[in-house]
Amino acid sequence: MKKVSPKFPVIDAHTHIARDGAKAAVEMMKMTGIAAMVNLTAGTVLDFRKGVTAFVNKHPGRFAACVMLDYKGIDDKDWSRKQADGLTKAVKAGISGLKEVKRLGLGVRDKRGRLVAVDDARLDPIWDRCAKLDVPVAIHVTDPLAFHKPLVLDNERFVELQVHPDWYFLKPGLPSKMEILDALSRVMTRHSDTKFISVHFGALPEDIVTVSHWLEEHPNMYIDLAARFVEIGRHHPEMVRNFFIRHQNRILFGTDTGISAKHRMLGVPMPSDDKFWKRDDYTESILLPYWRYMYQYLETSDYCIPPSTPVQGGWFMHGIALPDSVLKKVYSGNARKLFPGLR
Repeated sequence: MKKVSPKFPVIDAHTHIARDGAKAAVEMMKMTGIAAMVNLTAGTVLDFRKGVTAFVNKHPGRFAACVMLDYKGIDDKDWSRKQADGLTKAVKAGISGLKEVKRLGLGVRDKRGRLVAVDDARLDPIWDRCAKLDVPVAIHVTDPLAFHKPLVLDNERFVELQVHPDWYFLKPGLPSKMEILDALSRVMTRHSDTKFISVHFGALPEDIVTVSHWLEEHPNMYIDLAARFVEIGRHHPEMVRNFFIRHQNRILFGTDTGISAKHRMLGVPMPSDDKFWKRDDYTESILLPYWRYMYQYLETSDYCIPPSTPVQGGWFMHGIALPDSVLKKVYSGNARKLFPGLR
């Protein structure tokens, strides 16, 4: 079997695996040096049992599973309580956390048509319940800066936005990127006992100095690397290395990989994904390099490492050669502390 091996075993703390994709995910783990995966979208707080069975029960030790909120009925007086109580039942059944998938401030609306903000008060009881249950909130708010800038030819994500025009957010009626991030900051301040994983490198990989300030300001904030290696990889390697060392206890390895029985998605969905993964040379030419370049970036001081997801930017990455003690935490140690299913 062809494979690629990281320096130490890895936990991928940011994946999306369909219920029929667990077996395929385990096979991928064997080829890529992954000890376990965190499936962030294994169901909802009201529909979690099949996810627990497919991942936690059938593959003990290989998966931690998280669930999402169900915004149907958000205008009802007892919506918050039902969601929080559903989460309690899910955690007792084996669920390891809550996931928010970029709906707040951008998508979900109440009956009056108003956007539900990240800091909407109806969510407060749910964030509090996460603290009581000692499970993290993996929260996705906003997208790369380019998705919030004018869509012109010199927009560096122009090609990606042609593939995914629904990811373009510089539109009338939508809040700005910083308004959404400010709302998240208020939530983390208001719920200091709740652990928030601001996925995709804190939603601001273009400005790691600001992300560093947020981590200093919010001891309950964590970040992951999912689908943002290309962004952080073009910063000066010494600057990024110092960031990782400074915040070594609150950074998680992640990829945003998606897996089902009939589909593979490496970091960002593409129209031809369902065809490419069936190619005879898929593993050697696409899958293994995808992981190899991420490992190479974290483990070596190599320059001009190819981007793991070229559609997100065609520039090269410059390795940061993390010390072994830091690498072990980023690769798996921090995830084990956060997700009950991995402890």
